[in-house]
Amino acid sequence: MLPLTIPILIFMIPIIAILTNHQRKMAELMQQRGAFQQQPNPEIAALRQEVTELKYLVQQQIIASDHLSRMVAPAPPDLPERLDQK
Repeated sequence: MLPLTIPILIFMIPIIAILTNHQRKMAELMQQRGAFQQQPNPEIAALRQEVTELKYLVQQQIIASDHLSRMVAPAPPDLPERLDQK
């Protein structure tokens, strides 16, 4: 059993070193990617601001159109008035 164990241990040492080195490099890459993504891009920030302004303008136009439609269209008659007309 010992003659079989020694070659396995000899080959395990470089494999473990390779896997550890690979894991370290991957951790560094993930850390760099996270740091890169955290930096705000001025173009994206400007686009987000424009979208926010557009949403606000659309909401204001909806409110204004609702207000105008209430002023122009008369309110529908109440139910008893509609029944009396028939």
